[in-house]
Amino acid sequence: LMKSRSAALESRRAVLLGVGSENVVQYLHDKAMEVFPEQTSTMRASTFMQVQDHLSTEGVFLMSDARVAGFPIRYASQGFVEHFGFCPADIVGKKCGDVIGGSFIVSHMESLANLATTVGLPLEETQARVVFLTGKAAEACQVMMASPGKRVGVALLVNRKKSGAMFVCECLVLCLRHPTLNFTYCIGFQRDITRDVPLRRLLAAATSDEDYAALMKSRSAALESRRAVLLGVGSENVVQYLHDKAMEVFPEQTSTMRAS
Repeated sequence: LMKSRSAALESRRAVLLGVGSENVVQYLHDKAMEVFPEQTSTMRASTFMQVQDHLSTEGVFLMSDARVAGFPIRYASQGFVEHFGFCPADIVGKKCGDVIGGSFIVSHMESLANLATTVGLPLEETQARVVFLTGKAAEACQVMMASPGKRVGVALLVNRKKSGAMFVCECLVLCLRHPTLNFTYCIGFQRDITRDVPLRRLLAAATSDEDYAALMKSRSAALESRRAVLLGVGSENVVQYLHDKAMEVFPEQTSTMRAS
C-alpha cells in the first residue's frame, strides 16, 4: 500500500527537504517562534545582549532599505531613540546622514559653527573635514553593498543628537539578503567612542587618506571584535535576530512570501 503511494509521498517529501524547500522550512521556523514564545524571548534577549555588548552603544542600530537610493531608514532601535533623542517619526523614511550625520551638519550653519568652535578650527576648514568624513561613510557603504553578508563597512564619523550635541561615532554597516524573503536590507550599528577618540582627534585625521587610515588602524582590535560578532564563529544567532527583525520591519515582503 505504501509502495502504491510512493510517487505522491516523494513529491511531498521534496517540498520539505528537496531543492527550493528553504521557504517552507523558514515558514515552519517562523510559526514555531509564534507557538513557542518563551524560547523566542530567551533567544532574543541573549542575542540582543551580544548586539548591545559588541556592536553598539546600548543596542543602537538602524535598519534601512538597501534597494532604494540613499538607504532610507525603516527602523530605529529603542537604544537609538534613547541615545540620539529622535523618535521614530523624526527619522523613518529619511536618509541617515540627513538626520544625524555630516550632510545635516554642513547644511545647518548653527551645527557647523558649534562643531568648529568645539574643535578649534575655522568654519570652512571644519566643513571640508566633515565632507571628507562623509565620503568615508560612502566608501563604507560601497564595501557592504559589494559583498552582502560577507563584508562589513566601517567608518568614523561625526554624529549629532537631537539636542545638538555632537560625538564621534564608530559605525559598522552590513548588507544582508534575507534567506527566504530574498530582498536586501542594511544595518548600521552606532557606537559612541568620543572618550577614546575625541572630536578634535577625528577632525585632525580628516585631512588625508593616510591620516584617516592611521586613526582607523589604532581602532583595529576593537573593530575586529565587533566584526566577529557579525561574521565570525557563532554569529548565526545575531544574523538570525536581524532577519527576524527585518520580517517585522518589512511586512510587505513577509506577506508576499507567505502568500506564495
